[in-house]
Amino acid sequence: MPDTASLVSAVAAALAAGLAGANLYVSGRRDRERWAREALVDLFVSYLDASFQLAHAVWPPSESDVLHLDGLDAAEIRLTKVRQARDDQMATLTKLRILTAKVVVERAVALHEAGHRVVDLHFANPPATAAAIEAAHADLWRARLAFVASCKRALGLRGRLALTLHAPRYSA
Repeated sequence: MPDTASLVSAVAAALAAGLAGANLYVSGRRDRERWAREALVDLFVSYLDASFQLAHAVWPPSESDVLHLDGLDAAEIRLTKVRQARDDQMATLTKLRILTAKVVVERAVALHEAGHRVVDLHFANPPATAAAIEAAHADLWRARLAFVASCKRALGLRGRLALTLHAPRYSA
């Protein structure tokens, strides 16, 4: 007859090994989920930052911009900043396409397009009206709000948005 103590010990060891394996599986899965969530937050923030950079690039360059980009006139400085913001946005959009839900990508594209409508109006020849520019900036804010709302849903966050529609008066 087998020794009862040996049998109980073997069963306990097998159970402990099984629980340890389950724990490793669950903790590994949690780590992957944590990594994905952190990566998405970083991407969402980067994309939103690029959106703000794109919108701010259309305004006359600051004194530090002029000193940093020596030799370029104001229009060239603005175009350089627009291109950089667009490139940042497109690089982030590529990553969003891989890592997030379709609705977030759709809102990101809508935000990108709204930003370019603002840029197009600021560089329009003949110049766009102040009302058209103001309406484009308001549309840009609405696109930002929709993007942020879709990001929060993708992350499983609930509650009101901290952003509000912010469309100050702009002059052409």
